[in-house]
Formats: sequence, structure tokens, C-alpha cells
Amino acid sequence: MVYDAPKEGLNLRAFEVTGCGGFLLTEFVKDLKNLFVISKEVATFKNPKELLAKVKFYIPHKRLRSQTVH
Repeated sequence: MVYDAPKEGLNLRAFEVTGCGGFLLTEFVKDLKNLFVISKEVATFKNPKELLAKVKFYIPHKRLRSQTVH
């Protein structure tokens, strides 16, 4: 399976999730850093390996998930 997600543009979901105070782990795209503080307001990944590592990290760390987004 080839992972080929877009590298530009934002999905409205980014604003919906963060606006409701939810934790957002999303693929890094250029526009993201102009609208959010990376690692404070949103968590990002750049490839499938990094995604898996961050999912495994954040699942047991509820407090860190809640601190990432405010």
C-alpha cells in the first residue's frame, strides 16, 4: 500500500477539532504552521512510521494529549 496524502492545504477538520478543544494528530502540511503552533495546538506527523510512533506515544499519555491543544 502506498501512502500518498496531499502535502498542501488544510482540511476544515483541523479547525473543528481544535475549536472544540480536541486533540489533533494530523499530517504536516505547509499551511499548518501559519495557523497553528505545532506541538502546542496540534501534533503532526510526516510519514506513516512517524504516525504510528506518535499514536503509540499519545494513547497512554492522556495528560499530554490534553496539554497539546488549548
